[in-house]
Amino acid sequence: MASTEKGGQMTTTAASGVRSHGRGDVAPKGFSARLLAWGTLSALPAPAAVAVIAALTALSWAVAIPLGGAGLVAPHWFYIPIFMSGLRFGPFGALVAGSTSMLAAGPLLPLSFNPTTAQATSDWVSRGIFFIVIGIFVTMLFGAVRSLSAHEANRNGERAVREVEADTLRQSEQRFRSLVQRASDMILVVDPGGTYASESPAVERLLGWEHGHRLGMPTIGFVHPDDRGRASTALEDILSDPGKSCTVELRLHDSSGRWHWVESTITNMVDEPTVRGIVFNDRLVDERKALQEELTHRALHDPLTGLANRSLLRQRLEAALVRPDVADRPPALLFIDLDDFKLVNDSHGHDAGDLLLIEIANRLRSCARPEDLVARFGGDEFAVLTKEDADNRSTATDIAECILHALLQPFSVAGCPTEVAASIGIASYRDGESDADQMLRHADIAMYRAKDCGKSRSVVFTDGLGEYFRGRARTQPEVAGLRAD
Repeated sequence: MASTEKGGQMTTTAASGVRSHGRGDVAPKGFSARLLAWGTLSALPAPAAVAVIAALTALSWAVAIPLGGAGLVAPHWFYIPIFMSGLRFGPFGALVAGSTSMLAAGPLLPLSFNPTTAQATSDWVSRGIFFIVIGIFVTMLFGAVRSLSAHEANRNGERAVREVEADTLRQSEQRFRSLVQRASDMILVVDPGGTYASESPAVERLLGWEHGHRLGMPTIGFVHPDDRGRASTALEDILSDPGKSCTVELRLHDSSGRWHWVESTITNMVDEPTVRGIVFNDRLVDERKALQEELTHRALHDPLTGLANRSLLRQRLEAALVRPDVADRPPALLFIDLDDFKLVNDSHGHDAGDLLLIEIANRLRSCARPEDLVARFGGDEFAVLTKEDADNRSTATDIAECILHALLQPFSVAGCPTEVAASIGIASYRDGESDADQMLRHADIAMYRAKDCGKSRSVVFTDGLGEYFRGRARTQPEVAGLRAD
């Protein structure tokens, strides 16, 4: 880009310099040009030029007298001021100077001095008419020649300008091509129709495509289907504003069919004569995207079990409550608390307890459907976010029963078979409900009710449980602070 712009700037500078020289308004004048300017009196202001012409007319008259008068020496001297007046002031100047010379070389100039004889009227009148005609003719002829010379000079100047511009353009294209050939990133030029016009050799090194193989192919065909909408929008936006640039991240597939993340800087250079297209500067960012995804996964998942954490569960629950199909497929939340899990840690140690939590997480996954979200809240608390089927509103209770049965199957902890029980509270969506915190509290209350009823069971929240909880909180302060998050 910098080289292209620089090339354009050089073109402008060179072109203007040649034009100035062609017009003669900047380049210094040569000797012949100065001589012509003085010879035609164009170098003098009009009053000075008139004075010179008048002096030459008087001098011509004075020279004709000692030479013997009009009869002995023809008054050819008068042609000098006539021609100079015509060259300086045009045909009108030749007319005035010719008329003046007609009088000076006519009645004011005797035919002879020995004896003094006046010229015949017909002689000096005819001579004066000849002065005027010849002066105007020569003036027009010289003007035509000068006009043709100026036109030819302008043509030569314009030709020189075009040659300089073409040479500068070739140099700029060569610099641009050299930059593209040596670039470590992929540089691609796409025509306004969306097909590849050129690409740098880095494409073969980074994506495996043979250099030039994709030329003439539509660019959108190499973009991941999930990213094509974003790519098309960016391209349309760039095309609407010459010179505009933007950066997008999308996936491109290589010659083997694998997808790679690229950071693509798109610039509209359709108006640049060395490019005439949309320039894509693509940089592979697979490692950066993998790191971002890993950091995002760590922020939203439990490091021990790999399950979603409470932050991701809350996000999914909030999104489920505002979905357009929430009435047809209402969300349901299962809150799972392992019964007496502290005994495992006390008996076998925390390392054994962690291994048991991993096994429990795997069994929870096996009971949930692929579209369900299984999360660990921390410690021995888990949750499952599911959606009831339109024709079967017992999905949550079916999952709860599956979990209870799966947990009753013995686990091996430090070589000893161990059974694990759990209390499960279920909160189902209610018409118009959009508060995720409220739904979490309902599932929490139902879980406590399951523990009160003997553990190893599930309870569905009802309005009556709310009153039960408030009464229990008054008598047992340790359960009054149920989570609100």
